[in-house]
Amino acid sequence: MSSAPFEKVAVPLADGATLYLRADVNALCEFESVVSRAGLDPLRELVGVEQGFRGTISALRALIWACAVVHHPSLTVQAVGDLLDQNGQALRDGLAEALKRSAPVKAEGDASGNPPPPSA
Repeated sequence: MSSAPFEKVAVPLADGATLYLRADVNALCEFESVVSRAGLDPLRELVGVEQGFRGTISALRALIWACAVVHHPSLTVQAVGDLLDQNGQALRDGLAEALKRSAPVKAEGDASGNPPPPSA
C-alpha cells in the first residue's frame, strides 16, 4: 500500500467485494455526527479506536461507515455491522491504514512535526 494522504484504502471482503475507506475531514465529521447522536464523546471514541480499537463497537462501526460512505453511498451503519461480523480483521486493518494515511506527515528534521515557516 502506498502512503499518499487521503488515498482510498481497498479492503477485500470475504464475499469477493471490495470496500473502499478514506479517512478525510468529511469522513471524520460524519463520524462525529453519528457518535454524538448516540451520546458518545467523538474525540474520546476516535482516540480509543486509534489506540488499538479500545473505543466502543458502536464507534468502530460508525468510523468504518463514515470512511466508506463517500465511495459506497447506499451503505448504512447497520450494514457495516454485518460486514464486521464477516470481515472484522480486514476492516480493522483497512481502517488503521486509512487513519494512518490521514495523519499529518512530520517534516524531516523537525521533531515537533511543525512545518517549516513560509519563506518570504
